[in-house]
Amino acid sequence: MVSQNAEARGSSGVNGPSKEIAKLPENDKQAMALGYRADAKLVDITKFKRGEGQSCQNCQLYSGSPGDEWGPCAIFSYRIDPILHKNYVVSAKGWCKSWGPIASG
Repeated sequence: MVSQNAEARGSSGVNGPSKEIAKLPENDKQAMALGYRADAKLVDITKFKRGEGQSCQNCQLYSGSPGDEWGPCAIFSYRIDPILHKNYVVSAKGWCKSWGPIASG
């Protein structure tokens, strides 16, 4: 029997594992502590210093593939969504105060 939460998230359990990704919630305790927002344009710049053009997709901690909307972050990816049982991913257009530039080779 599939739980109501799993059904609400789109996993019927009948056709194999859900293709839904585990998006890091902005209201997650650690995400809030780091000022994470799924859209960098919505970061409260009175609280967090965010430079122009900074986003998860150009951060050294992000390991998503170019063009992906969501991808793993070294800070959050070890954490598991309790319903989907998948590692959390962050928005490529997101931002948090741990942002750091990608080292150039």
